[in-house]
Amino acid sequence: MQTPPAPSQKKKSNTGLIVGLIIAAVVICCVLPIAGLVGFGFLAAGQGAGMIGCTISMSALGDSLRAYTLDHDGKLPTAKDWQTQVAPYLEKELSSIDDPGPFKVFDPKGEWGCDEKEYKSGVAFNTDFSGKNLKDLKDQTQAVILFETKTRGKNVSAKYVPLKHSESPGILGGIIGGEKRGWFVVTADGLSRLVNKNGQMRSPGTPSRSMKN
Repeated sequence: MQTPPAPSQKKKSNTGLIVGLIIAAVVICCVLPIAGLVGFGFLAAGQGAGMIGCTISMSALGDSLRAYTLDHDGKLPTAKDWQTQVAPYLEKELSSIDDPGPFKVFDPKGEWGCDEKEYKSGVAFNTDFSGKNLKDLKDQTQAVILFETKTRGKNVSAKYVPLKHSESPGILGGIIGGEKRGWFVVTADGLSRLVNKNGQMRSPGTPSRSMKN
């Protein structure tokens, strides 16, 4: 008598898949060893929840910025009220996430920034690109429009100056050998990237690019 086949496993939720992809992207992006990953998912969901929530939010913010420009003939918002103008788009983007689980995402109506253990950051608009049109930019992949900053508030804006990599939060709450994750930026093409210690921007599936202001 043949043994009946084992019942098929249920598919994971979309949130689980997103979280898995984010964790994998961070590990690959930073060229870290994958040894010792037993129990990593549990630790990441706890100590690294802030970074994962930040990654989800910054990606959604990049999509929101891109959607804004598509609705405004390629024109970027003005620095003085950029958050107010982009907020409705971010709310729409985040509403498409069924369940973010334990990961805290940006409140579209609040102050935007990342909360990672003892560290809190904000998001600022680069005043160099206030109200400019995307068609006038030579390389949208190099033009930093939004960037992580140590100042949190609404409609924060400043000229973009890269922060020190050593001062950035630890990867997934510092559970990977105390490695620093770098700082998030959003470029004019709507992609969210991390700036590594060599001043290069990295995003999942793409080679690093040297930073230019």
